Amino acid sequence: MASEQEIRAILSRQLDQSDVEWRVQSCGLNGDRPWAIVIPYKTARIDRQRLNEAFGIGGWQSEINTVQFMDGDKQRTGFICRIGGKIGDEWIWKTGCAAQTDIESFKGGESDAFKRAGFAWGIGEELYEMGEEFADCSTDRKPGYTRASGRDKKTKQYFTFYWKLKGASGTPAPQKKPQRGPKISDLEGCVTYIRRHAQVRPDSTDQDRIRCYQEIRSTIGPFYQEASEVDKADIMATMAEAREALRLNEDGEAL
Repeated sequence: MASEQEIRAILSRQLDQSDVEWRVQSCGLNGDRPWAIVIPYKTARIDRQRLNEAFGIGGWQSEINTVQFMDGDKQRTGFICRIGGKIGDEWIWKTGCAAQTDIESFKGGESDAFKRAGFAWGIGEELYEMGEEFADCSTDRKPGYTRASGRDKKTKQYFTFYWKLKGASGTPAPQKKPQRGPKISDLEGCVTYIRRHAQVRPDSTDQDRIRCYQEIRSTIGPFYQEASEVDKADIMATMAEAREALRLNEDGEAL
């Protein structure tokens, strides 16, 4: 049985280049020329492989529950996934949440929640730091290019195009970019920021831990105010994890 240190090393190990896939985040037309911004992602298969490697096939488990919530005036379904891993004689659980997706709504929502719980275990966290990339785009089919479609926001025109990552390999390996201060623009970035900053040295004082928690609240505040209800629920759950890690009560005071 692997030690806790070995398990954490396996889970947080940087993804192989072949494990990283890319998808179109946004696209449009510049005149008659298509453009696209792509972002990296991992599949749920990668999480299962890492969990099997770290805990063994029988050493981890997952469960998914659904919740109903209002997104404006529309009722939607959310998914809460918990992944438990056995470390020593204790089961440790990490949670991830996601809403149903536009494509394969239930399957996609369950998969996203599972992958976010995997992020909570540290699997593929470097994807957050890779950032978005402009792709090479063409209206003609070319070898090595991926077919995609979109709708231009200005003209409302639907179009089909082909894209490929810039660079010779087409699939750059994960690279950590220099940090330029906290920049929170999406839920996953917010959750990652909270978890990474809710860590203090064993000799930290009560004031150190309280100050750390207040800094987290201050940083995520603007994003939280604009977040949807389901995202706010995910953020609040992550903040509860942060308080537990910092040994603070619900009011942010030392236990």
